[in-house]
Amino acid sequence: MSKKISFVMKPGDNSYTFPGECVYCGDPNTIKLDCKHRSKKLISQHVEPLVKHLKYSTYSVKLLVPYCQDHFNVSKIAKPVLIIATVVGFLLGAVALNGLIGLLPEEMHESIIFVLFLTFCIGGSVLVQLLAKILATRFLHSSFRDVPILAWLVDNDLSRPHTLGMVVKINENHITFSFINRQIGEDFEKLNRKTLN
Repeated sequence: MSKKISFVMKPGDNSYTFPGECVYCGDPNTIKLDCKHRSKKLISQHVEPLVKHLKYSTYSVKLLVPYCQDHFNVSKIAKPVLIIATVVGFLLGAVALNGLIGLLPEEMHESIIFVLFLTFCIGGSVLVQLLAKILATRFLHSSFRDVPILAWLVDNDLSRPHTLGMVVKINENHITFSFINRQIGEDFEKLNRKTLN
């Protein structure tokens, strides 16, 4: 069972303390994985004729997430592996679609092309990502099974590594941590209790 904890962030930089063990497996021998997240919240707006003035507060958080060596390596390579698999799947889907279009009657091209594009290209991407995840689980590390297939699409920063065993969601000035390992989540909550909302 997972553990979910929410915090209200202060404008500017925020930081949270993690237990001194791997957030995935609990191993005490850790390496810190550097992850940065940013968010904006609209705090005021003023509308004049032809001009709209918006004022935002910026919230940022720098996380030093502890991992054992194995899970540190998986977190570093998970996103690049899935991005490459997505591109390959998209291209394979486009090639398959091109072959199929040649077989369809010409009057059907315009009416069905968009649906076929979505089906083949996005479906191909998901299938190749799934295959890459299965192969990575089999040949690289078993913890790849916990990497969500489309997780990198939700994250707007492709340079930030995937946080294995933990999901971080930021909505304006709220940050939510979801831990797979319940004990690690409870320890994290105790260490950061003063900043809980």
